[in-house]
Amino acid sequence: MSEHDTSGNKELVRELYRTVYEGGAFDAVPEFYAPDAVRHGGLQGTLEGREAIQGYLQTSLGGLSDIEVTELHCLAEDDLVAYDFEMAATHSGELLGVPATGNRFELANAALFRVEDGSIVDEWPRTDMLGLVRGIGLVDLPL
Repeated sequence: MSEHDTSGNKELVRELYRTVYEGGAFDAVPEFYAPDAVRHGGLQGTLEGREAIQGYLQTSLGGLSDIEVTELHCLAEDDLVAYDFEMAATHSGELLGVPATGNRFELANAALFRVEDGSIVDEWPRTDMLGLVRGIGLVDLPL
């Protein structure tokens, strides 16, 4: 794969975070994921098909607002893209059964993507679950 191809794959992933996460444009998910894409792991376990992924993203991100994604690293080799990022968000709607708290919090996350023909076909997310449940007030840890 040429440098041009890996650059395009990196830009696809960056645009996913700008459009869907920061922009809340959940109807744009089909622009990024192949019809038979698989999201391996995460809050809902393995999801198969972009409609399932779209529904999950809308549900999980829908309880958040003012999302800001800060890229830490974006590396690509062959058909893989590794994206390491921090995400800040406000808990403005129900999430994991917890009503909106108005809390602003930050998470450290990473995801590995496999891209074919300009679409994401596999995703392996790694979410800072402790940061998430603390951020929405589900758990409170002693200092």
